[in-house]
Order: sequence, then C-alpha cells, then structure tokens
Amino acid sequence: MGAQFVEVWAHRLTREARVSRMLGVFDAGRIVNEQLARSQLSGGMIWGVSAGLHEAAGRRAQRPVRQR
Repeated sequence: MGAQFVEVWAHRLTREARVSRMLGVFDAGRIVNEQLARSQLSGGMIWGVSAGLHEAAGRRAQRPVRQR
C-alpha cells in the first residue's frame, strides 16, 4: 500500500501536460533487495502517470467527461 503525489503543469492553449515532480510513500514490509524494490516502486509510479497522461479527456457542459 502507498500514496503517490504528482505535480503536473498544463499549457493553457495546447493542453500539453508536463510532470514536474513525483513523490511516493509505500508500506513495503521487509525489503530484501533495496535496488529491486526501488525499481519496482518507481516503475509502478511511472506506469500510472503514463496511463493518466495518455487517457483522452474532454469537456461537455463545463464538466470533465472521459472519452472512450
């Protein structure tokens, strides 16, 4: 279990999003291999941010609407 926080900047005209900072806090239990654990947690965070940034979103009636 854990919590992740991401700071994202978006360009007003082009709607290009840039991630400026990421922070993750995890309860991982006993870590046997520190490098492997760090890589797994970082990779999971990057995958989540990638999925969020590639999701199409639009606006309809001033409310965010998820497009499929």
